[in-house]
This record gives sequence, structure tokens and C-alpha cells, in this order.
Amino acid sequence: MPHRSRLLFAAALLAAAAADAATFSVTNTANGGTGSLRQAILDANAAAGADTIEFSIPGAGPHTISITTSLPGLTGPVTIDGYTQAGATPNTLSIGTNAQIRIEIRGPGDFSASGLTLLVGAVDSTIRGLSINRFGGSQINLLADRATVIGNFIGTGPDGTTVYPSAPGTRLGLSVIGDFAQIGGTARAQRNLVSGNSHSGIYVGGSHARVQGNLVGTDRTGASARGNSCGISIGTTGTGAEATVDTLVGGDDVPGTTPGNVVSGNTRCGIEIVSGADHYLKRNLIGLAAFPLATVPNGGPGIAVRGGDRILIGSGFPGEVNNGIAGNAGPGVLVTGPGDASAPQRVSIFGNAIFGNAGLAIDLAVAGVEGPTPNDPLDADEGPNGLQNAPVLTGVTSEGRIRGQLGAKPDTTYYIDFYTTTACGPDAPPGGSSYLTYATVLTGADGTAIFEGPVPSLPDGTFATATATLQMSVGSGPTSEFSPCLRLGDRLFEDDFEP
Repeated sequence: MPHRSRLLFAAALLAAAAADAATFSVTNTANGGTGSLRQAILDANAAAGADTIEFSIPGAGPHTISITTSLPGLTGPVTIDGYTQAGATPNTLSIGTNAQIRIEIRGPGDFSASGLTLLVGAVDSTIRGLSINRFGGSQINLLADRATVIGNFIGTGPDGTTVYPSAPGTRLGLSVIGDFAQIGGTARAQRNLVSGNSHSGIYVGGSHARVQGNLVGTDRTGASARGNSCGISIGTTGTGAEATVDTLVGGDDVPGTTPGNVVSGNTRCGIEIVSGADHYLKRNLIGLAAFPLATVPNGGPGIAVRGGDRILIGSGFPGEVNNGIAGNAGPGVLVTGPGDASAPQRVSIFGNAIFGNAGLAIDLAVAGVEGPTPNDPLDADEGPNGLQNAPVLTGVTSEGRIRGQLGAKPDTTYYIDFYTTTACGPDAPPGGSSYLTYATVLTGADGTAIFEGPVPSLPDGTFATATATLQMSVGSGPTSEFSPCLRLGDRLFEDDFEP
């Protein structure tokens, strides 16, 4: 076909697709019938092309659409846009959300009705600008691939503060089963508020999901708890379940960028990983408010890894904080499983600020038994993260460098990551509120390595800590718990006499 003919043919196809697309208006709050949301869904399902459902209900709103029986699932591509309602506007704030939601879709408060469902055929669909709550099962259920959910209040009322009595049993805010879902985003207008759900706020069972820029477990300010059970749960369960892979929760690695998600105020845990591989948690605030120096604790671990492989929590930019994990009622990061190789093995944790949690900053817990893990000769034991031995900081050299020792597997390369913290003791387990840098060490035949790291100019009484991470041929390996603290105000020279 000549080049010009191909262009004309492509233009004709695009024109045909545009002609097939239709817009359906919701003009009242009825459960069904002409002008209802239910009828708009039925009409969109009957039409070809990528359709739009808009809202033009008379009055100032917010308008509540009370659903008494399950809404039909969406069968084809569609955009459901609550911001088309008069008075509705997306968020413009960098902290919290000032989105004005004027459409509330309210379920009956039990399992008699399902919320919005994108069925498998509804690929490339978008749901935006809605408050949706009180449905059994899930408020929004994504079975379709490439779904986008942005700018919604999921589980709360349109005020972004009110939550409702839990439906009996399991109630998810957002269930992601399809692949390549985008939940929130890096733009302010894309921020979702996902709070007040009796199970997980966001459940990710599909692959290649991106969960970014959301408030999960707080009110609209990001400063008060409106908890889900767990904020975000990742991984499928059950026999024969397809593995969940390549989940990004948070932002990117660029220093100085806005944090990914605020996952705070949840009653059981912040983020939970139960299976799958290649999950990345970056630049989130977990147990912290949307603004610095205030906590909104999760009621258990900040992050709990109960299964899965090749999991990265943080990254490594000296002087930059990746995830901020603080104030939680359990460990900052809990890696748990059986005392053998079936437990999670490659959970890399570095570059984060983990401090002020009720449990250890990093806890490698066999069968859920929390507490410090003792080092063992040649690091031969098994369990979560291989029960990786932690380094020991021994003092500061006459040149002003932190000195320490690692006892681990023979002839093996490790990363030693250095941190500082201002609190350490019986009531403040070792952690790291600031990330300094890392060093690479190689153990000898006896499994030991001596290492050094820089000591910045810090006030006396500041503590140094460190972790060890096994270097692997591809990516990083398991990370240890934190070392015991070294009080920098006590600076000891190499020959162990005080200056």
C-alpha cells in the first residue's frame, strides 16, 4: 500500500473509533432508570468504543447515589469522571488533598452489593473524582488490565474525613487483579485517599502495578488516622495463584523528589507483602504524617514481609532519606517466616530512615517471634533473610572514621550501610534516622572482614549504626538487622584509648 494510502487508511480507522465512542450522562441519584449511574453503565456496555460516563446532577452537592443492589460490571473501555460534576475539582496541594468531591457512590453497608467493577474487557479504563464507600467485598474491583484510578476518596465520605461502620467480614478499598494498574500518580491531581476499609486499603494481586502519591489510612490532611486494617497488601494467596511481580509502591530514586505514598494510621500494618517477586517500596512515609516530624502510627509493623523474593525497600543516596518508617506499634520492617530456606530470602533494606518504632527497626523473626537475632559463626543458620549476621561497630579511628567488623559467610562480598540516630538504648532499639553512605567488604576464609566508614561532623551523643547486605550476582541480597549502637561522643581510637 503506498505511503499516502496507508496514512488515509489509518486516519479512517481513528475516525471510526472516535465515532464509536459515546458519552453518557448521570443526571440523578436514583438506584436505576433513566439518568442513573446504573443506566449509564448499561448504556456504556452496550456501546462500542471507549466511552465516558459524566455527571451533571442539579444542585451544589455533594450528591449521594445510594446503591441497593450490585452495579453491573464494566465490560469495555470507559472513563468514569466525577470531576465533570459542577463544583468538583482535583487536588492541588503538595501535602494532603483539597480535592472537592461532589459525587458519592454509597453501598448498603453489607455484602448484598458490589461497588464499581472493571471486568476483563474494560482495558485502558479510568475511574476518577468519586467518593465510594460501604460496599461489601471491594469498593473498586479491577479485573481489567491497564486500569487507572486517580483522584478518588475510597472508603471515606466526600469530606475525606468521615468513615463508616465496617461491613461484616472482608471489605477491601481497592482490589487490583488485572496487570499494569496505575493507582494514583506523581501529579497532585492524581492523589487518591484510601481509608476506613475493614481489610486492606489497596490489595495488589496483579503484576506491574504502580501505586504512587496516595494517602492510605489517614484523613484528607494526612495527619489524622482513618485506618484500614493493612494499608497496602501485595501478593496472591491460595493454591495455584499466579505470582504477583514487579510492584512499585512509591516514587523514584531521584533525591529531593516528593515522597511516594503516606501509609499511616492503619490498625494492623502499613504495607504487607505475602508473595511474588520484584517488589519495590520507595520514598514512602510509613507511620509518619504527610508533613515532617509528626507520627500517625500503624498498629503493627510499618512493613511486614511474610513471603516473596527480590524485594527492595529503599535505595542508596548518601544524605538522602528514602522511605521514612517511624512511630509504628511493631517493628519498622518485619521479615518473617519459617526457620528454613522457605522464608523470604532476598529482602534488601537500605537508604531508609527507620527509627522510633516500638519494635526493632529491622526484625528477622523466625515464625513471627520478634526480637534481636544473635550472630552465629560463619552465618550458617537459616530463616528469614538467611538470618543475616549484623555488623559490629568497634570505635572511631585516629583519622576520624567509624571502624567495625563483620562475621559472616567466608569469601563473600557485602555492603555495609552506615546510619546515624539520636536515640539508642533499652527504650530505643538501634535504628537509623539519617543515612550516611556505604562501603563494600569482602570476608576472608574465616568469614570476617574489617571495615571503615566516614564520621561526619555531628554533635556529641549522636549514635552510629550499620547494616550488612549480601551482594549477589544480580541485584542485592538479604539485609541484616541493625548493629548495636556506637556513641560517637565516646569516640575511641583504634588502639582503644580515649582521646
